[in-house]
Amino acid sequence: MKTSRIFLASIASIVLLQPAQAKRNRVTLEYALQKNLVKTCIQALGGHSGYCVSMHVKNTTPDSLEVLIEAGRKLNSVDPNEQDLLVVKEERVALKRGEEKKVVLKSYCCQLANYSPRAGSAFDLKSNWDTSLVKVARFLNNSTYNSSEEQQAVWAISEGRSSASVTGKDDSSTYQLRRFIAAVKGEVLPWYTVLSHTRVQRSGEIISKATGLRGVLTCTASEQQYAYLQLLDENGRLVAPVTGNWYYPGKNEQLVNLPLDGLAHGQYRLQIVSDKGVILTQKVDI
Repeated sequence: MKTSRIFLASIASIVLLQPAQAKRNRVTLEYALQKNLVKTCIQALGGHSGYCVSMHVKNTTPDSLEVLIEAGRKLNSVDPNEQDLLVVKEERVALKRGEEKKVVLKSYCCQLANYSPRAGSAFDLKSNWDTSLVKVARFLNNSTYNSSEEQQAVWAISEGRSSASVTGKDDSSTYQLRRFIAAVKGEVLPWYTVLSHTRVQRSGEIISKATGLRGVLTCTASEQQYAYLQLLDENGRLVAPVTGNWYYPGKNEQLVNLPLDGLAHGQYRLQIVSDKGVILTQKVDI
């Protein structure tokens, strides 16, 4: 009988100990870093967009950890000539005591003037949080867009580009993202969109140029007249093919589909002009 009591007591003590032994703390990476719960090592996989960087995370505590790597975190390039990256997809990492795991992070360039990171380039976590970029990253975390559209959304914030630059082959599929970017920037959603082409030089320099302007422009004419749609740079020079159309008294809707032949991003002037004068002029951010 005494032996049975000892055996039952032993089983009870094991049961009581199991929750403590199985303890798992759920924390954000920010909290884990502040409390020295983990060590990290971050390296570029090569490139500036998509799943282009890996993070090794090691648990330094006696308990299991579940670490949330937050969307909106900036990865600071150790090489000042290479780009910082913005994490846009959160990841959860479950770690046993002392365990280390590698996680590949979906990230985008947020420092276009610098070079695309080379494979093996190092990053640290010293960058400050940027409120606007955090908002965009969290939106992308819960959305599905292609990498080009997501990169344009990040650049609209980090490079100060218009929300009109956030588009793809189909403007309607990116409308919600474009509207969100406009709200974050505090700008009126433009009536037009700007298509761009991006290429990476062998040196790692990223060249991004505008290739097309499209939308439906509304204007009001006082009388019937044949007029021309013109796009001019800040010096008043024509920078796109001129198109002509008839305009009638009252409200007119003009379909705009201008090839931009690799124009530099910046501010331009769009105008509709006839021999009777200027019907409309307005600024557009390309």
